[in-house]
Amino acid sequence: MSTASEAQEILFAFTQRCFVGQKSTEQPRYTAQDGLFELLSDGDLTVMQVHSMSENHRGLLRELLTQYIMFLQLNQHLSFPSAFLVGSDSMRLGRPLLEYMCHYRWPFPQLDKQARRTDA
Repeated sequence: MSTASEAQEILFAFTQRCFVGQKSTEQPRYTAQDGLFELLSDGDLTVMQVHSMSENHRGLLRELLTQYIMFLQLNQHLSFPSAFLVGSDSMRLGRPLLEYMCHYRWPFPQLDKQARRTDA
């Protein structure tokens, strides 16, 4: 079994490698989130692929990963199948983890709904 803590550690390390030292210049447009989830559903995601994403998709991904890190911190009791983190580390997110994220999308859906109301 994989634990919430293990998943959170991997997401945090990956996020740091993708975004450390970068300032967000604009609020992501949530209307483009379907394109992000389509990218995530293609399989593994590497740090290098994140760096080549559009600025908006990077902003959406940063928000998504941040929400999952917070969600896992608040729900340390969660456990996942043993293969959940296969292929995931600080440089790559593997297919099982990305499939989970694509299936559930935003762990705090109320934040997504609020952001969509303010999206222009």
